[in-house]
Amino acid sequence: MTIVSLTDDGRRETQQRMQVIPHYLRVLNDQELAQLSNILDKVNTQMYQDIHDANPTLHNKYHQLMLRHVLTKLHPDDQDH
Repeated sequence: MTIVSLTDDGRRETQQRMQVIPHYLRVLNDQELAQLSNILDKVNTQMYQDIHDANPTLHNKYHQLMLRHVLTKLHPDDQDH
C-alpha cells in the first residue's frame, strides 16, 4: 500500500488548478456546472463502491491508477509524481 499526502503547497496548487474550467465546459453557466459536479460526484462515489464491493483489491489498484492519472494532469512534465 502506498500512502500519499499532499503538502500545503500541493493542496494550494491542486485547488488553483481545479478552479480552471476546461474550454469545453465554458458553455455551462454556474448553476449547470454545479449540477454537473454533483452528478459526477454521485456517479464516481457509486462507481468506487461498486468496484470495492466486487473486489477490494481491484478497488485499491483502481484508486492508485486514478491518483496517478490526476497527478500526471497536475504535473505533466514531472513523471515522478
